[in-house]
Amino acid sequence: MAIQIDLQASDRLVIAATGYGNKLNLTIPDFFRFSNLDSTSKIVISDPSKLKTLAGLPPDFETFDSVLEYLEGFVAKLNPREIIITGTSGGGHTALLLGHILRADKVVAFSPYPYLTRDEILKNNDPSLYSMSRLIDQFELLPENVRRYMNLRDVLKSWNGKTEYYVHVSRYNEWDYRRALYLNGLPSLRIVSHPYTEHAVASLLHKDRCLANCFLFPYNRKITVSYIFRYLLVYFEEARTSRYKKIHRK
Repeated sequence: MAIQIDLQASDRLVIAATGYGNKLNLTIPDFFRFSNLDSTSKIVISDPSKLKTLAGLPPDFETFDSVLEYLEGFVAKLNPREIIITGTSGGGHTALLLGHILRADKVVAFSPYPYLTRDEILKNNDPSLYSMSRLIDQFELLPENVRRYMNLRDVLKSWNGKTEYYVHVSRYNEWDYRRALYLNGLPSLRIVSHPYTEHAVASLLHKDRCLANCFLFPYNRKITVSYIFRYLLVYFEEARTSRYKKIHRK
């Protein structure tokens, strides 16, 4: 099912949007376990179309508005004390968007894709123009009423007055970091960069025993030995590469 619900005896609700592999970088159960969110009530959204729920979740929800209406009704009925919305990779866009519309307390997005229109992708010279060309064609065919949600800078620049956004990203993954910076300066949004090169930043944070800390607010970076070691590896590799480039320019 596109929307799965797990109700617990908790006054916290976590809504999670999976990435393109129907994972949260980790398997869904592992993500919640290692984030210390097992005991919360949960809604997991998976979109096999890869259109970030903007085309609905057929056959149960034919449009984005019907997805939104269902979630709004569920939240109103459950009336949780706190709502956290999270998502990884392709699900990061969904998390940020739903957080804004549903007025969640917190959004935690990992390596999100913040813009989806062909014009914005071209403007940023983003290589997804080629790697995701067929998907971009499908985004261009979406109804006008949801196309306004495709570029998150336009959506989030008008703060809803409540939600705090945390965007976690690998500092040394060039395009993930550039995409995160697209959101830089938006109200109540913080970009948290980590000393990684890979896209699956939530998985790496888990390996460094830092994932659960992403869901403690206000967020404070947790430093572990493996986290420092990974930083040093990347630092020396960057320094070595930089020296190599300087030598070969001469």
